[in-house]
Order: sequence, then C-alpha cells, then structure tokens
Amino acid sequence: MPIVLPTIEEYTVSIGKMSFWLCFNEVYNRFYVHKERTKDESALDEKHIDNEAREEFLQFMDTHFPQAKLTPVFDLVSVGYLEYPYLGSIAVNCDENDEIYKALCEKYEDENGRPKSLNAVFYSMDLEFAKKHHKARCEAWEDF
Repeated sequence: MPIVLPTIEEYTVSIGKMSFWLCFNEVYNRFYVHKERTKDESALDEKHIDNEAREEFLQFMDTHFPQAKLTPVFDLVSVGYLEYPYLGSIAVNCDENDEIYKALCEKYEDENGRPKSLNAVFYSMDLEFAKKHHKARCEAWEDF
C-alpha cells in the first residue's frame, strides 16, 4: 500500500536547516557508506530493514529524548526514482552539536565519525544540497 511521506530532501527544505536521519537498511547503508552492493541485492528492498535496530532506536529516543520530534522519511535516492519503498528511516529534528546530536553520534558512530554498524546509520543532509535535489525531483515529477 502506498504511503505519503516526505523524502529526506523535502523534509530538509521544510525545516530550513541541515537535517539528520537514521536508516536501518543494511544494504542501502552499505551502498551509501562503502559504495558496495552485491549483484543480487537491491538497496531499495524492504526485506533488508533491521526492525530490531529501528525499534531499539525508538526506545532509546523515548527514554532519553521524549521531546524530540521524529519524522518518518523516504531515503535519498537518485532523482530517476519517482517511486520507491519506505525503508523505515526516521528524521530527528536536532541541531549539529546539540544534546540529541551528540548522543546519536556517540551511539551510532565511532571516534572517526564512521558508522559502528551498517544496520543503523546516522546521516546528515546540507540544506543547499537538499534544495538542489528536491528541485530536480520536482522537475522530474513535472515531466512524468
């Protein structure tokens, strides 16, 4: 069943600042972090969602930051994809270096800022990149 959610770039434009989100799809994360994918694996396959990691994140946020605004978002994909599945990703409304941001970096990244696990990766998106990507996606929809 189709669902209507913002893409991460649309979300970023809507909040007007750098955004942060977590993706719980190991294949998607491996592709974006290491630029690796086996021939038989699609990064856009819901079966690769680590629902345990996602639920653990939600419990962590509910315990430590119940006031944080969490928004389900579609992940960043090529503008050529006008339709794709929801991979369980969640945007976290926080600011770089605030308490929530620091806690998520500590939980999900090593001392070099690399993911501790590919089952839950903490991403960021610059506002200018988001504007450019969102505009291109809107133009693609207009041409569709």
